[in-house]
Amino acid sequence: MNSETPSGDNTTTSSFLARFFSLHSLPRPLQQISFFYLVIWCLYSIAYSSTDTFLLLFFLDQWTYQEVSLIFSIQIITQILFDYPTGVLGDWLGQKLVLILAFSLKILSLVFLVINPSFLYFILYGILSGLGNSQLSGALDSWFDNKYRDLSCGIDANREIYTMFQARLYIVYILIAALTCFLSGLIAQNISRRFLFFIEMFFYFVIMLLVIWKIEHKKNPESKNLSIQAYFDQFRNGLAFIFKRRDMFFIFIGIAFFETFLNQVWTKLIFIPFYKSYAITDANLGLLRWISLIIDIILISFLQRFPSKSKKPKLGFVVAEIGIICGLMVILGYIVIVPASPTFQISKFIGLILIGISLGIPYRLVYLYYSKVMFDLVPNEIRNSVYSLLPTLILLFSIPGTLIGGAVITSHYLVGGIIFVIFGVGCGIILQIIGFNYIRKETRPPNMISDQIPE
Repeated sequence: MNSETPSGDNTTTSSFLARFFSLHSLPRPLQQISFFYLVIWCLYSIAYSSTDTFLLLFFLDQWTYQEVSLIFSIQIITQILFDYPTGVLGDWLGQKLVLILAFSLKILSLVFLVINPSFLYFILYGILSGLGNSQLSGALDSWFDNKYRDLSCGIDANREIYTMFQARLYIVYILIAALTCFLSGLIAQNISRRFLFFIEMFFYFVIMLLVIWKIEHKKNPESKNLSIQAYFDQFRNGLAFIFKRRDMFFIFIGIAFFETFLNQVWTKLIFIPFYKSYAITDANLGLLRWISLIIDIILISFLQRFPSKSKKPKLGFVVAEIGIICGLMVILGYIVIVPASPTFQISKFIGLILIGISLGIPYRLVYLYYSKVMFDLVPNEIRNSVYSLLPTLILLFSIPGTLIGGAVITSHYLVGGIIFVIFGVGCGIILQIIGFNYIRKETRPPNMISDQIPE
């Protein structure tokens, strides 16, 4: 029995949840798939957010910055080597096996992290978590996007319902993440940071069971066979989509550049130490993250209407990215004018929350527009491949990016690091603008791999 899509049932439902997530006009099978996708992301929010704030601090309790950088470098290199090949596996064999393997590796990596504090075990954590991340990269999103495109029956041709659903899902994801960050701060303060990794393992195990139960084992219907030749054909098609199209090349390289500096250099090297310098304790850090995420939920609730109604999502996407630069400049000014002090000060704590909004507004808009833009840019038959290739490019740029960023922060502190991030983000935006300008018709998504490179 197919647990994903009850056969022959194309009726709609209008429950409170269906209306809240804007799904009430979609066929019931697609509603069920959407709610399953929602549940998986809610559980993942708990798992990921339980340790996200404290992973770097946990490492620094036992090792130096140089040793921690080695662990992260091994994780990044492993993911680079396997990200795209395993993404192609999702298109070739189907996402179920890839997702099961991903969560199994992530659980195993956490086992090595908690059973022994030796550096060798931490290296094993880096290798296994990198493998797990490479399997997970893009698999769940591509599975859902393919299902949505196949089952929407032309009801949502402009992706308005899809965009609204993703925005509401994002609200719930952030709400759960906010509560998890607050509780994890209390647990880290009163029990231990190590205990948080057991919580993460438990929820990954629950997600894996749900994947086994609900997602059918089915390869992409566009893949004609399971031969090795078919795998390499799929491999080449994904690469050709980005590297043989001039428009896609500039767009995806630009996005990779943007993501590298924002989510690798800023988030991994600057964000948490910056917050911790004002919060002082783990409990205060958890509280600060909770408040910031609650504000994010309010922002998303207000901002979600713009991407769903937008007739020019690519323009909105780029404008929101430019807003990121403005937000970073506000934070840079705050560090210079209101420096952190060795003792906790409530006024600076509140000020930090307020200036964070200047980055939060464009940051959330970027990712609300992102789903809509990517949905229309990438064809179904190579969606998992492309969704995995983009993180590979990001990680590839992250190696020199984080190394240079770390050197800049060491010599010029957080101020120099933020200036470095602003420069990199700006370069990524410029590349995307060049790519979007090569797409001659705004209303025609490039949905054929064989499209010619624009002259």
